Amino acid sequence: MVHGLMGASNSGHDVGRRPATAIRSKTAKARSTLSLVAALGVVAGGLIGCGPSKKKYDINVTMDPSMRDTRTQTYPNIDVELVGVPEADLEQFRAQSPAGWFGSQLRADRRDRTHAMLFTNDSLTPAGVKKTDEIWKKWADARSVFIFSNNPGTFTPGNDLRRRELPLAGDRWAGTEINLLIKPSGLELVTPMLPEKD
Repeated sequence: MVHGLMGASNSGHDVGRRPATAIRSKTAKARSTLSLVAALGVVAGGLIGCGPSKKKYDINVTMDPSMRDTRTQTYPNIDVELVGVPEADLEQFRAQSPAGWFGSQLRADRRDRTHAMLFTNDSLTPAGVKKTDEIWKKWADARSVFIFSNNPGTFTPGNDLRRRELPLAGDRWAGTEINLLIKPSGLELVTPMLPEKD
């Protein structure tokens, strides 16, 4: 009789108890599901939030022979400035007229982000910035480099090539060097800029 009662008691306990292997299996499946969800989230975030990687470039500026005065056989003095611009300021720079740049408050407020060069008849050596230069530390947040020059002459507003925007996205240039020429028409981009991808 005692054996019967004990057997019934043990049998009742066994009905409500889950095997340990079943519990471990369910836990493993839950962890696997969470890992998959997290991985998908990372991939989706990369696809939505990340654009082309940004790169540093050697930016070289050269005075073109066409700038020489045929009468005096001399070159004019030309100021050229490069400014690393973060995304939040891009539209402001795109709206800045090249004619007004050198006397603007926008320029005064960005002096610490500006690399300035002066080309003269006695100093025609190509100049610019190298990708190893210290200025890139100040341009760490830049999405584009804007370049301004003060070429003499008459220029049409809206088509004034004395200002150029050089995007820093890695898919806009074939290499790591961007070359420009100072010409009577403004700044001519020698290195082809690749079309922006959708």
